[in-house]
Amino acid sequence: MAVTLLIVKWLRARKTEKRAAALAWQRNENFLLGVASVTAFLLFWEFSVSLNWVNPLFTSSPSRIAAPASKCSATAASIPTFWSARRIRARFGLAVIVGVPLGILMAGIRG
Repeated sequence: MAVTLLIVKWLRARKTEKRAAALAWQRNENFLLGVASVTAFLLFWEFSVSLNWVNPLFTSSPSRIAAPASKCSATAASIPTFWSARRIRARFGLAVIVGVPLGILMAGIRG
């Protein structure tokens, strides 16, 4: 009798654990899928360069980019780099703000 009660309690606990895991997946599904997609893309990129599917002259692998970036961020040299990157992002944003409406306008005139 006691063994049966233990088995029933264990089965109920197991069912509760499965339900909790399903709820955790539902709450974090978008985040987990995003992380998995980015990871898959970076792995594909790394292997495509290392297996010479892509000429390393034209593109570098993520590991070759991450090593100098981590060195740079650990030193004081990262401060000018940060400001330079900020200027680049601002210029890119300005180009998008001007270019997208201009492209839509050009497409509308042509069509």
